[in-house]
Amino acid sequence: MPKVQTFTSADFSSSKLTLVQLLSEQLIAGGVNQSLRKLAARVGTSHRVLLYHFADHDQLLRECLLYINEIVVSRLDSIDVPSPCNPHDLVKVIARASRGMNIFGSGLWFEIVAQAARDNEPFVEIAREIEGNWVEILEQRLALDRNLALGLIASTEGLAVLEAVLSRSASHKASFTRN
Repeated sequence: MPKVQTFTSADFSSSKLTLVQLLSEQLIAGGVNQSLRKLAARVGTSHRVLLYHFADHDQLLRECLLYINEIVVSRLDSIDVPSPCNPHDLVKVIARASRGMNIFGSGLWFEIVAQAARDNEPFVEIAREIEGNWVEILEQRLALDRNLALGLIASTEGLAVLEAVLSRSASHKASFTRN
């Protein structure tokens, strides 16, 4: 296992982007409910260094999640989206766009949406911004009206949830049948 690089406040002050990148990877791997101390340990620093760069856990989440979204949106912009597009096709397109940052498969997007549905900030704001970006891409790239774009996204997210649940269920059953 490679040794985790250790960072100090001075290292990060020259490149907050590096910190956001490292933290984003940890959020994808471990979800949004990780404490500042746990996240800091995973990127090789202290929670005080994180508080130097982010006012609080909410600001850290917001910056990292919007960073992840920015990358996925820029990749979506460069991928051909089939027209007409169905939810299954869109799941594949989003999966390609989020390669290395599997937002559906890791469960990260489901956590964000669930927290937003409970009206918890900063997730409401983050989910709205991310969904707004995706709607805009579909409206522009596929010439869909807003309602059709929203319907396609809702169907896509529903399909992603079902695929995640069913694939985990199937792998769970398979682990019990191996003897």
